Amino acid sequence: MQLNPSLFTLLQGVWLIEPTWAMQMLNIINSVQGKEIEQSPEPIINLPSASFKGNLHARAAGEELAPGESIYDRVPKGSIALIPLRGGMTKYSQFCGPVGTTVIADRMLEADRHKNIAGTVIIDESGGGQLDAIYPMVHAHQRNTKVTNHLCDSLSASANLIAASYGNKIFASNPDCRIGSLGVMAMFEDREKFYEEKGILFRSYYSDYSFNKNKNEMEAIKGDGTLLVNNVLNKYARRYISEVAKNRSGLLRDSAETFLSMVDAGKKDKISSDNIFTGQMFMAEQCLPQEKGGNGLIDGIASLDEVIDITAHMAKNSVTIKL
Repeated sequence: MQLNPSLFTLLQGVWLIEPTWAMQMLNIINSVQGKEIEQSPEPIINLPSASFKGNLHARAAGEELAPGESIYDRVPKGSIALIPLRGGMTKYSQFCGPVGTTVIADRMLEADRHKNIAGTVIIDESGGGQLDAIYPMVHAHQRNTKVTNHLCDSLSASANLIAASYGNKIFASNPDCRIGSLGVMAMFEDREKFYEEKGILFRSYYSDYSFNKNKNEMEAIKGDGTLLVNNVLNKYARRYISEVAKNRSGLLRDSAETFLSMVDAGKKDKISSDNIFTGQMFMAEQCLPQEKGGNGLIDGIASLDEVIDITAHMAKNSVTIKL
């Protein structure tokens, strides 16, 4: 039996993910353990495409590109690239279809470098995923020289929203889109009792010189997550809260600095329940710019066609260079 390495990466690490998505992924993992896995082809709907003046240019089902050929070779100059990011975010491609963010990042850079592409729209439909999945997209955003906007299409949460904050603008496709869950979590599935009932016992021994090895995780598995929360999760959460606040500087209703200081002072009960940094999920209308009564997580509600037009207009009237 051959297992795709991504199955193992799903079982370790820190996640920035909306909880219901985490449970769905856990169910997938449980269903495939002990079974042979075949790599599924990527759905056509998830492949990159481009739009030019209302005309969509996309690969047909089963269509293969020649070696060295780009889909953007076939589109008119001034087109807007459309790159979907759907499903749980992992750094590497998953055995069940969705590609990893390393592939998404390569697609972003390919579009940005192509002479026929004026700008890019990332179509987000994700509840987040692995912490390590954020960085390929962050680095691609930082290397992009053209306008790159994000469009939430039903859901943008946690790691997905953090990655989107590095783009130029964020939109939601409709008022019912769910946005938020800015937070960090870890979840363990303790199977020791299950195996013990089958006569399989686990024994772990550590060198006298390695008394802190795996201490955070082992204490959490035993039921005490204090060390994991203090030494790992809190540090990641502080970093991403600060980075989203920096990326959306001047646009957010809530202050990250004030939020962090109040939590540190033990005043969580004084923080508003709709503060964006608490990990709350919101409807798109709650996330509109402050002048429209929202919390500022997005720049507006617009259809895909409208976001394509906005991106084309931005590309025509401004030069975006990120160093």
